Amino acid sequence: MERREFICLCGATVTSGLAWAKNAEITEKLPLAACGIDCSACGIRKAALDPAEAEREAARWRKRGHKDAKPEWFQCEGCHGSDEKCWSGNCAIRACCIKTKKLPNCSECPGFPCKKTTAFENDGHAHHKKAIQKLRTMVAEKGKAPTPKAE
Repeated sequence: MERREFICLCGATVTSGLAWAKNAEITEKLPLAACGIDCSACGIRKAALDPAEAEREAARWRKRGHKDAKPEWFQCEGCHGSDEKCWSGNCAIRACCIKTKKLPNCSECPGFPCKKTTAFENDGHAHHKKAIQKLRTMVAEKGKAPTPKAE
């Protein structure tokens, strides 16, 4: 390997390492997504923080039928990260909670639960139901009664 190639490779490694570190800081400060998903337990989020985990996550996705899944897919900074590196950049819950209302998660919203969170909770994905239940628990622990009707 020539010196120039080595410098380029090392530079890419350092730059990549800094990106991983910044990504980890975001999750550490705000580990809960707007919808209640725990980012620190999310396979996609873990893959964004660890290249080896990204390889494993891509393999899991290929096994589930996504034949073209690649480790590069998993670059999520979570809801509180950049729009470009958010797994669900078009998420209505994220847009409402974080972008519009500037709240850390939906448990802080006086209108919780709403149509968006209720639809998410009942979409057939067990981890979505679990996430909304976590938010409901957070609301109950604060002593705030959730509104009975969805918007």
